Amino acid sequence: MGRSLAVLAAASLLPIVAVNPAHAAVTEIEDNGSSDTATVLKLNTEYSGTSYNQDYWDEDYFAVDIPSAGRTKIDFKFPANLGTERAYNFEVLNFDGDALYELEVPASANNGSWLAAQGTFFPKGRSYIKVSGSSGDKTWGKKYTLNVSHTPGNAESEFNDDDGKANVLKLGTTYSASSLTSSGSDDDYYAVDIPSNGRTKLDLKFPANLGTREAYEVFVYNVDGEEQYLFDVPANASDGSFLASQGTFMPKGRAYIRVRGSDSWETWGKTYSLNVSHAAGVVETEPNNSTSAADLIKLGTTYSGSILRGGTGDEDFYALDIPYSGRTKLDFKFPANLGTQTAYNITVMDDSEENLYSFAVPGNAHNGTWLASQAMYLPKGRIYIQIDGPWYGNSLGKTYTLGASHSSGNVETEFNQDTATANAIKLGTTYSGSSLSAEGSDYDYFAVNMPSAGRISLDLKYPAGLSGYGSYDVDVFNGEDDRIFDFDLKPNHANGVWLAGQPISLPKGRSYISIAGSSSDGTWGKTYTLKATAAFTSVPTPTITGTAKAGATLKANAGTWKPGPVALKYQWKRDGKAISKATKSTYKLTTADTGKKIAVTITGAKTGYKTVSKTSTAKTVALLALSGTPTPTITGTAKAGATLKANAGTWKPGPVALKYQWKRDGKAISKATKSTYKLTTADTGKKIAVTITGAKTGYKTVSKTSTAKTVALLALSGTPTPTITGTAKAGATLKANAGTWKPGPVALKYQWKRDGKAISKATKSTYKLTTADRRKKITVTISGAKAGYKTVAKTSASKTIAK
Repeated sequence: MGRSLAVLAAASLLPIVAVNPAHAAVTEIEDNGSSDTATVLKLNTEYSGTSYNQDYWDEDYFAVDIPSAGRTKIDFKFPANLGTERAYNFEVLNFDGDALYELEVPASANNGSWLAAQGTFFPKGRSYIKVSGSSGDKTWGKKYTLNVSHTPGNAESEFNDDDGKANVLKLGTTYSASSLTSSGSDDDYYAVDIPSNGRTKLDLKFPANLGTREAYEVFVYNVDGEEQYLFDVPANASDGSFLASQGTFMPKGRAYIRVRGSDSWETWGKTYSLNVSHAAGVVETEPNNSTSAADLIKLGTTYSGSILRGGTGDEDFYALDIPYSGRTKLDFKFPANLGTQTAYNITVMDDSEENLYSFAVPGNAHNGTWLASQAMYLPKGRIYIQIDGPWYGNSLGKTYTLGASHSSGNVETEFNQDTATANAIKLGTTYSGSSLSAEGSDYDYFAVNMPSAGRISLDLKYPAGLSGYGSYDVDVFNGEDDRIFDFDLKPNHANGVWLAGQPISLPKGRSYISIAGSSSDGTWGKTYTLKATAAFTSVPTPTITGTAKAGATLKANAGTWKPGPVALKYQWKRDGKAISKATKSTYKLTTADTGKKIAVTITGAKTGYKTVSKTSTAKTVALLALSGTPTPTITGTAKAGATLKANAGTWKPGPVALKYQWKRDGKAISKATKSTYKLTTADTGKKIAVTITGAKTGYKTVSKTSTAKTVALLALSGTPTPTITGTAKAGATLKANAGTWKPGPVALKYQWKRDGKAISKATKSTYKLTTADRRKKITVTISGAKAGYKTVAKTSASKTIAK
């Protein structure tokens, strides 16, 4: 019996289902068991069919014509409550019959949502859908419906499983795809053309809430197929930010991106979107993992890069040409908040790939200041910078920037670790260096040539306030490599004074200076400066000849400085301060020098020798005498309220600056410093004089005082004669009545008298009579006193005391 008869026979055994004609689905057309006999589907049209025939296995082929590349949804429904085992096998084939997708549809996926959710992307043209069922499945003989819809868009087109079949992406355009094939893994390749060197961002998004395990593996290859980057994208990185944040730097030209998925990952069958953008810049170009592949960088230019490659690590090499010996600074920056452990390892090598310097850059040195502060001194020529990081570190995938600057100078040049490789230095010249190497210690040797045997001074300076017990070990060797001096420098020797003061004597010829430092010392990586200077063997103190008076010329006698010749500079000084333009061996004294101490400082200089200054004993220049110093006179009436005037006379040679000071009884009167003085009552009875002081630059100061004038005392206007009241007998008390003294107030003093003689202790205004007073005449004398006035005494009429 033919297959069509078998289908009809089987159909007669099925229950009859009433179908609304208005909503009837288009049915499959048997025999459709191959692509050649496939039922042609129209998009967005529902078709019905069954898995049923006499062979116990049925394959239904449907052909669908896709108008353009895009996302194709397959809406496949069948009856519910058929268990959880397999319901159908589902395959999608391209026009050539190659399986694009193969899906096993479970019985629990009867509502069609599971299959519709699978990321199936069809290319333009005809494709085939094969629905397979078995008599062992509970769906056998059950009706299913199939509806295919399509949304055009930028999408992958299978097969794109190697770079030869890669889908070409345009920068800035979003493409949709899925990890979904007929096998257990899917590799989607994309080709992207990079217009210039720069930073490339991969924006890969996929559905959220798929757990935390791996979602995709993403590879980036260059045009030669060499793996540049590898990313294990976790399922919780669905928003794309993780991959977009990775520092991927691509050179100009074609690159390939490979997105790999597995049916063991939750992203299998899910739609992802991929967008590639690119920003031009000065960047590393992978692979640059050796000196031969190093990126050549320029001084003063900032480059971007990242520790990010496939495999187990990444090493970025940069070549830098140093134009002349000097100090090189590396400005290396990277994102903050990477912890305190080592973020990057940076090694600086010479042209023969010998390690000069090595740095373990901690995560908290992200702003670049720490590395820039490390004192690297490089010779002229090519050097290499190697940057790598631990594969497990927080710096993985982060963008760093690298810039290099260089300044010329007299510097050490590594390697200079012994007398054979010592840097030759000139006496009197300052050189810069550092204790810094790829090892934990550093020895810097310098060779110095002495023109003759003698003392030298070593001026070694380094930053103050550094931690650690030691700073440097300084050794001095003769030409036979015998150590003849050694010094242990501490942090408090940083200003160089202590070492410079040590007595170091060297033989004629070549000697060596060794400066050793350790990574355990605070000076490690810090700049030091070294200057070696020889000492003069003869530095005489100058002497001065000539008369020390204004108008005369003094001469400086330098003596003999050795070893000659020595360049001598002269500086004459007045009271210790340099006299402008007085820089010859002779100096003519002026009036400005009179009364001052004149000395000369001679400074001796010679290349390679320590400059020395010596100052002579000073000579005091005699002051001139004023030729006219008249004694001042005073005019005016010498009484209180009148004004006196000082007449200075003529002081010579003029002009002479005059100062006035009025005096009362030889003592200076406060603020009385003008040529006139108004007398006050405080001056009455006093001797008033004026002192005039004449001063002139270069001359002795002279003071002259006038003859004093005595200021007359004033007379009291009221001096009444006192009276006595009281009974004139022994035991009675007498009282003195003073009356009114003018102008008041007037200070009054009392003295009682007996027969004209003062009675002892009777000095009050009252007096109690005693028996000694009988038949005596008692009087009282009152004395009135007031400042500026004549003192007046008045005596009362007497009283005779009864027997």
